[in-house]
Amino acid sequence: MATAEYRFIKADVMQRPRRNEISPPHTHIHNLDNYIYLANPIVLDLFAQGHTHLLYGLGGIMFSRAQIHPLLFDEKLTHGEDTKFIYQALLLGADVIILHKQWYYYRIHEKNSSAVQTKTSCHSIYKCECYIRNNEIKHNRITNALKLEQILLIRICEWYITGLKNHDTTLCCYLKKIAAVESRANIFPQLCFNDRINFFLIFHCLPSYWILNTLRTLYVYFIKSFPICLIIKSEC
Repeated sequence: MATAEYRFIKADVMQRPRRNEISPPHTHIHNLDNYIYLANPIVLDLFAQGHTHLLYGLGGIMFSRAQIHPLLFDEKLTHGEDTKFIYQALLLGADVIILHKQWYYYRIHEKNSSAVQTKTSCHSIYKCECYIRNNEIKHNRITNALKLEQILLIRICEWYITGLKNHDTTLCCYLKKIAAVESRANIFPQLCFNDRINFFLIFHCLPSYWILNTLRTLYVYFIKSFPICLIIKSEC
């Protein structure tokens, strides 16, 4: 596969493209002046762990016909079918080249279909993400599976909070059901305690989550400010 950097367009204003961030460096990553080459095992890890946003949609991606010939889009998905398609191409062994060219123009609309959160769209994305996570577990890439599960839980929480704000009871009821399913999944206990407690509080005691989140924010603020206070005190 080969892809290029995006140039985002919104309200007739050209925005600088987001550079693809790849870390840590690896011997199978060749960062040259005009492109980055990613060997298949590396790009699979980067894809699963969310380090390369350029591979989540088909826009601007060129495929080798011989490589993707057996693949078909999942017609049952209304959202996320392109992400699943790309993941399946990677499972077949595809390497990736990312060109340092702003060749793909991405127009951002206020009512972009990818931003619409309905029960149908969330269900489709959920099915896609579960497929990728389960395949990573199947291939014993547990680190990738845990990262995918963490990202999925954050998404579910964001959808739920948005549903509450929009008074979308249908969406909220659906998300409560899949939250119960995820909390019983075998991979759930392997997540860090902080992720698990956040997930629990958002669905069972949202006010407590807001309080805890506020306390964490204040704690981080004072921790960062504390060394400055010591410097000021010593100077006095």
